[in-house]
Amino acid sequence: MGVVKLFRGGLVAVLCAHGAPLLAADEAQAPHRYNPNIELPDSDGKALVLRSCTQCHELAGLAAYKGYWNRAKWKELVVGMVKHGAVLQPAEQDMVTDYLTKNFGPGTQQ
Repeated sequence: MGVVKLFRGGLVAVLCAHGAPLLAADEAQAPHRYNPNIELPDSDGKALVLRSCTQCHELAGLAAYKGYWNRAKWKELVVGMVKHGAVLQPAEQDMVTDYLTKNFGPGTQQ
């Protein structure tokens, strides 16, 4: 049975009892969950986002936060994802945070 967790800032994740994402059976074998309909701008950090974030979930939720979250909020999200299993070294966490801030932070178009 899955558990819904609400992260500070409004993100919701559905997790199994051991903290792994709850996936549909046909998705369980996929190497990542990148949705090609979500546009990720090319810039430093994109490869890290694709490698670390899409192992557990799609990135469709990024659009909802585009233009609203500052660097501190994106950093909080990245640190939270690492606590839930994303594999990123501290310097990589900063690169992902910078990527998200640059491409989805304040001042970016909706």
